Amino acid sequence: MKFLLTLYLCSSIMGKCYTNPNYPVQKDTYADCVKDGLRDAHVVLFETEGITLNDIETNRLYVTYTCLPEYAQPTHLPWPM
Repeated sequence: MKFLLTLYLCSSIMGKCYTNPNYPVQKDTYADCVKDGLRDAHVVLFETEGITLNDIETNRLYVTYTCLPEYAQPTHLPWPM
């Protein structure tokens, strides 16, 4: 069974989460999906140009992700950056 990885960049101040247009991404196994979700979450917060440590603190940014079976489509909101 294939899985769809979707990352959500969220702000606990605004109470909203947004998805990047590059998601969802198909993964071969659930374990691959979880592993890549953890890695990608770190990249989004700490290695993405335009997101600073001050942005993370001020907006209380965090990343969450889902690994859903391929037949289940996640809901998308536009990425704010």
